[in-house]
Amino acid sequence: MIWVDIAILAVVALSAIIGFFRGFLREAIGLATWILAFYLAFSFADTGALFLERWISVGSARLAVAFGVIFIVVLLFGAIINYVIARLVNQTGFAGTDRAIGGLFGVLRGIALLILLVLLAGVTPVPRDAWWQQSIFIGHLEDGALWARDFLPPDLAGAITYPEPATPAEDSSPSI
Repeated sequence: MIWVDIAILAVVALSAIIGFFRGFLREAIGLATWILAFYLAFSFADTGALFLERWISVGSARLAVAFGVIFIVVLLFGAIINYVIARLVNQTGFAGTDRAIGGLFGVLRGIALLILLVLLAGVTPVPRDAWWQQSIFIGHLEDGALWARDFLPPDLAGAITYPEPATPAEDSSPSI
């Protein structure tokens, strides 16, 4: 096990600990809020930019401000909803179960984050480095990245490559 494997374990462990302490419902609502915030900001930034024409003359700045405002407003509403639901869960007595499932959710989130990082590394020369090839866990994460790559547009997916794993040389000595 080399340094990158220890870092991988640390990311998964840290994510699991955060998931445990926050609980599944808070983690799930938080994730859903971020996804919804990106979706709504992306979908309605053009419309929001129209309302800012009077104050911001540069089109790209209007779009960026509209995106940011929509994104932050959705995150704030999500945080309020998350807080209220977390208080209700703590009062119902399901806090222990919620935390245990939150820890499992954290493990999955950590693995998903690592797969995303490996996917991004696939467009760089990093996967050809010796430490990458020597890692115990990166090969498994590459499998996940290759699976995720199939969902990307073909132009982007074609840029993500990994070297073939080295295979040990066949033993040419005669067997008995």
